[in-house]
Amino acid sequence: MYKILASVMLSLTFAITACSSSNYNSDEVPDVSPENLYNVAKANMATGDFGVARRYLEALDSRYPFGDLSAQVQLDLIYVYYKERQSDLASAQIARFIRLSPTHPNIDYVYYMKGLTEIQKRSDLIQDYFGLDRSQKDPTNYYNAFNTFRDLVQSYPNSVYTADALKRMIYIKDELAKRELAIAQYYSDRGAYVSCINHTKNILYSFRDTKSLQPAMELMIRSYDRLHLEGPKATVTKLYKDTFGHEPQYLAPAYAREQKYTIVLDSPKTASSKDEGSWLDSLMFWKSDKDSDVPNQIPALQE
Repeated sequence: MYKILASVMLSLTFAITACSSSNYNSDEVPDVSPENLYNVAKANMATGDFGVARRYLEALDSRYPFGDLSAQVQLDLIYVYYKERQSDLASAQIARFIRLSPTHPNIDYVYYMKGLTEIQKRSDLIQDYFGLDRSQKDPTNYYNAFNTFRDLVQSYPNSVYTADALKRMIYIKDELAKRELAIAQYYSDRGAYVSCINHTKNILYSFRDTKSLQPAMELMIRSYDRLHLEGPKATVTKLYKDTFGHEPQYLAPAYAREQKYTIVLDSPKTASSKDEGSWLDSLMFWKSDKDSDVPNQIPALQE
C-alpha cells in the first residue's frame, strides 16, 4: 500500500515539475545581451537549477539563432533537456544539431548524448525507484542506443566518450540477453519447448559473452530432453561441459527430472578468444550502468 502511494506521489511530483518547466513565459527572461543571458544559464546549470537554465538557453536560441554562441547553446540545451528527462526534446535538439553541424568539433559528444537519451527513453523513474527489472520491456530504445554507441566508437575511436560508450554497449547487450532468457523461460514453463529452444539459440549466437549464456544452455538441454531429441541434447551438453567445466544443472544426479527448472544467473567462464563471436567478446563485462554518469562538463565551443 505504501509503495503504491509513494509511486503516485512521485509521479505527480514529476508531472507538476515537467508542466511548470515547459509552460514558461519568454517575457520572464530579460532583454539583455546574449553574453549576459548565457552567463545566467551557465550559472544555473552549475547549481543544478536546470529549469531556469533551460529558459535562458531557449531564449538565447530563439533570439539569436545565428549568434556566436549558437552552437554552444544548442550543446547545452541537449544536456539540460537530458537532465530534466525531456527525452523527446533532447532527441529533437540532437537531430537538429547533427543536421546543421555534422562536422562540428564536438559532434562525438552529440552522438554520445544521443545514445544516453535513447537509454533514458526506456527507463522508468518508478521502476528505478523500487529496483524493478526492466529487461522485459520493449528493447527498441536499447537497440537504438547500442547502434548509436557503436557508430560513435567506430567513427571516433579517439573520443573521450568512447570508453564509456563501450561499457554501456556491454551493459545493453547483457540486458537484451536477459530479455531473451526471460522469453525462453516463459515458453519453457508452458511446455512450448521448440519456441524455448529458438530463443536460447539467439542467446548462443548473439549474446554468448553475457551472463545469460549458462542458464540459456541449461534451458536448451532441458527442452531437448523433454522433446526426446538425444542427438542435439548430447551436442549442447558437451558444449556446456567444455565451456563451464561441469555437468549442466538439469543433469545433476540430485536433480529430479520432474522438478520445476530454476534459472541460476552465475557468471560463466570467459569463452576462448579463438571462438567466432561478436567484436565485444574480448571486452570486460560491465555490471552496472550507474558506474559512470553523464559528464557534468559540457564541451566548450572550439574555435
